[in-house]
Amino acid sequence: MEETMGTKELANKVLREIGCTPQEMEDGRIWFDYQGITFLMEAADDDKFVNLIWPWCYSVSKFDIDDFARLRQAVNEMNARGTATVMYAVTDSDEVAAHIKKSFLLVPEVPELDNYLKVIINGFFLSARSLDLEVERLRLQGSETSR
Repeated sequence: MEETMGTKELANKVLREIGCTPQEMEDGRIWFDYQGITFLMEAADDDKFVNLIWPWCYSVSKFDIDDFARLRQAVNEMNARGTATVMYAVTDSDEVAAHIKKSFLLVPEVPELDNYLKVIINGFFLSARSLDLEVERLRLQGSETSR
């Protein structure tokens, strides 16, 4: 009987296939760079779903109340219509950092796993761009109403 590959091992294998060099962190998460961006992946062999995270995809000063408000509103609007979750966290530094996260099925039965993962990661780039555009839209909308 053929031994099945665990989810974490499969994740590492697919990441290598798309040209990444996955490395495991002390907490068990996998970090890797793709097209110059560092991503984190949470994968466990007892789960068929993985979490993919782009930490710090956007940030604003926590002392700029207007920027923080725009980021908060943009995050809420994106989560209402997007397929990835966008969240923000106040850091120990002077920033509020936005992160993008997506959970997805990762099993060997998915055809062309390498292309499947590339499509998912490319969705993160679209989400980050949408976040930039939404914040800028809100900035412009605010400047129009203040005239």
